[in-house]
Amino acid sequence: MNATVMPPSTKVRPLLVTAMFLTGSAMGCTTSRHLPSANPPVLAPNVVSIRATGCRPVATRSVGVVLQPNLIATVAHSVAGESEVVVTTRDGRALSGTVVAIDTDADAAIVHVSDLALAPSRSGPYQVGERVQLWTMPGGDARPLVATISRPVEVQTTDIYMNGAVSRPGYEVSSTVVAGDSGSPLVTDDGLVVGIVWATGRDDARSWASDMTSYGALLLRAVPGASVRVPCAR
Repeated sequence: MNATVMPPSTKVRPLLVTAMFLTGSAMGCTTSRHLPSANPPVLAPNVVSIRATGCRPVATRSVGVVLQPNLIATVAHSVAGESEVVVTTRDGRALSGTVVAIDTDADAAIVHVSDLALAPSRSGPYQVGERVQLWTMPGGDARPLVATISRPVEVQTTDIYMNGAVSRPGYEVSSTVVAGDSGSPLVTDDGLVVGIVWATGRDDARSWASDMTSYGALLLRAVPGASVRVPCAR
């Protein structure tokens, strides 16, 4: 698969929402951007809602997906430096989470939750032409969002601290994403997680997703019970 190099002038912004917005557009996402219930969904992944507090004036919210028993993949910018991470499942359980691996260049993190009791999804590379859906958590309920992977890309961006330039492999995605969708997985018809959304373009017509390379490396480094702390993201 050939990747297209995005020019340094391409501007993206994190899909991060603060708790104060949850009574507005983030929690008030209309169902119009999601697939109707009559449309057979792909094999559903176990996605969760993540709320993190501690280093910023207000809480942040994002989405995560279970990739291994008790291990959740999400974005680094939502949990970096936070002292409390609460994971809420579709059935309403609020569980304490711990960041056990993080890559601030890739904007990727792994959160451990004891006794999560949710089946993990498989992850792997995207094959050109495969249908995908983006799984979000509006109002605490997992829903598939219409999405199309337009092309594989190397996004020229910065680390989550906006300090250093990085090249982030992934995909340009055509989808209607909103604040709070960071960490939502791209899932194929057979249930394979092929990417994690981390940003949207300035015009909101495009979004950007990392491929699963960084998450595979983080899962190898993840040690349940061992907390990893990094500075707070901007």
